[in-house]
Order: sequence, then structure tokens, then C-alpha cells
Amino acid sequence: MSISEITGIPRATLQRKINYLINNNYLKIDKKKLLHVKMSKKNYEPLFILQDKNLINLSEFISRSFNQISVSSNF
Repeated sequence: MSISEITGIPRATLQRKINYLINNNYLKIDKKKLLHVKMSKKNYEPLFILQDKNLINLSEFISRSFNQISVSSNF
């Protein structure tokens, strides 16, 4: 099955995104037209930074949310 059929993403959008990833050395295509992820620290360093920021923001959100909850002991 094609990636478009599996994900439900339109073919044109998917092609544009895959080309971006190939041009920026995140993916490569072999002779059989199969996609492979290129693992290198240079490619993933910005993603690790974003991941850390997202985890910090998520933990702050959860903390604020739980602090807004009042628990009643009347059962």
C-alpha cells in the first residue's frame, strides 16, 4: 500500500513533504524506491531541542491543570 493510502494524506502533500525530507537529508530513497531514515546527530539535534521544549511545556500545563482541581473530602 502507498503511504498516501495508509495515512489518508493527499498524494501531492505527501510528495511535497517527502521531497523536503529528502532534500534536507532526513530520508533517502534506494534503487527499489524504498524510503529509509538517515540517522545522524546533525539531523536530529534540532528535533531533540524541540522535544525537550515540548516536554517542559506539557509538564507545566499538567501542573497548572492539577493545581486548579479542588478535591472535596465529602463522600
